[in-house]
Amino acid sequence: MNSDERHSFAVLLLSHICTKIGDGLLNPKTTLTWLMSALSAPVFLTGLLVPIRESGSMLPQIFLSGQLQRFRRRKWAWFAGALMQGLCVFGMALTALFSEGPAAGWVIIGCLILFSLARSICSISGKDLLGRTIPKRRRGGLTGWQSSTSGLVVLGVGLTLGNWSGDRPDLSMLAFLLFGAAALWFVGGFLVTLLREPALGDGGDKLTGWMDRLSLVRDDAPFRRFVLARTLMMGSALITPYYVLMAQRRTEGAIAVLGYLIVASGLAQWLSSAIWGRYADRSSRLVMVSASALAGILGLFVLASEWVAGTVTSHPLWHAIVFFVAVIAHSGVRVGRKTYVVDLGGDDRRAHYVAVSNTLMGLLLLGAGGIGAFLGAWSPFAAIAFFSLASLFGALTGTRLQEVT
Repeated sequence: MNSDERHSFAVLLLSHICTKIGDGLLNPKTTLTWLMSALSAPVFLTGLLVPIRESGSMLPQIFLSGQLQRFRRRKWAWFAGALMQGLCVFGMALTALFSEGPAAGWVIIGCLILFSLARSICSISGKDLLGRTIPKRRRGGLTGWQSSTSGLVVLGVGLTLGNWSGDRPDLSMLAFLLFGAAALWFVGGFLVTLLREPALGDGGDKLTGWMDRLSLVRDDAPFRRFVLARTLMMGSALITPYYVLMAQRRTEGAIAVLGYLIVASGLAQWLSSAIWGRYADRSSRLVMVSASALAGILGLFVLASEWVAGTVTSHPLWHAIVFFVAVIAHSGVRVGRKTYVVDLGGDDRRAHYVAVSNTLMGLLLLGAGGIGAFLGAWSPFAAIAFFSLASLFGALTGTRLQEVT
């Protein structure tokens, strides 16, 4: 890499480490799920956290990508999105301190919706920045190191919570985590303004309308196959809240168990993301396939263990191990698909690939999240079975993707 590329690598690494640590502290699968329960928010609102967080950041992208293409430097769009996310998390922290019950639940959902919309701006502009400032065979490594380093910090936070005594979650502690997450988004946003990003000529949008961008699914066969595989692989993300709910019910909601889950999440990201990133620079397709298969196999193993050895599954360590493996699997899917879509598209189509695939995923996530919520209301194990099978089919579909790395 030349000096500009090394500078871009360092800036993007530091900026995204900040925001990924913020993600780890905010995580709707752990922290927000626990917070909603501690605030006595309705259970059906808790079931909406992950679908809203994921789909809300994806649905608007097909409409936003044309506008963001007009930015001569994408870093300013990313900067604005990061600041908006920080403000939303700050609002959640205030809610944790001064509200409770259904009202608190709805305020957190509202902040999460706005947070997700801001995240959609960062999603499009961030991958475009990655593709335009970092060369191939370095992108997966950067993505992996971002997740790995931030996972180490989140690990420390989880260890602190794991030593916290008490039978009920401490709301001031949860609010403190969210205040810290908000500050990290602010720092990450300011850091990215230091990026040495080359300006585009006119930043024009070659696909002028959202229907033109959507037609990529019909006309671009490699991209269409990627969208199909990614659709099925989203089970690796949607399954994890049900592991958390299972842990909370089995352990009577002690906050130390939340600490163990955060430790498991941070440790898994720290150990696996850099490795996933290194292999993604060799074959992002195989990383996606392997990780999705792992997510599916884990879910089926959990179901079998619950049936055969129910007493073992009541131990906090069991839930930490399950969550550890689940995060490893989901980290692999995320690193693999991010590297794959950036390498698949050139400068002229990369933003559109990201926007179209994310918008379609947002729509499908709402549907899949609704199915999961329905199944989870009946039994968390039914939702685990559904998303495990989806992950396995995703791995099978991914074997038909072409190599692009």
